Amino acid sequence: MKILISTLLLVISASCIVSQNIININSIELEKTIEELDKQNSVIIDGRSAEKFAENHIIDAINIDAFSEEAQKEILNYLNKHTILLYCTTFNRVELLTEILTNLNYSGTIIVVEDGLAGMMKNIPNSKIFSINLNNQF
Repeated sequence: MKILISTLLLVISASCIVSQNIININSIELEKTIEELDKQNSVIIDGRSAEKFAENHIIDAINIDAFSEEAQKEILNYLNKHTILLYCTTFNRVELLTEILTNLNYSGTIIVVEDGLAGMMKNIPNSKIFSINLNNQF
């Protein structure tokens, strides 16, 4: 009987563990990654300020300023998505958003663009994934 109860508790405990998959990509991999996203079950989050987002962003991205007091509240709206792609200028805000998602026990896949817009400017400035051409941006 003790073995049965112990086994049952182990199974229940294991089912409560949240599985999270974090995939790090660079800007060179970004276009292909976006093409492969399931648009219904994913979201692209730009972690920069609203002002920077208004200047330029990835098409179809939403803006959640990682440094905002409302960031955690806003990100709650997307916990139902299977995949969340995060980017910012470099990596600081993405790191914070990843931490927020982890603390909220998000169980989907997080895709992190490690070199952010800085890498995008260098590697894919003429990409059609942006709201404007990055060559004209900076």
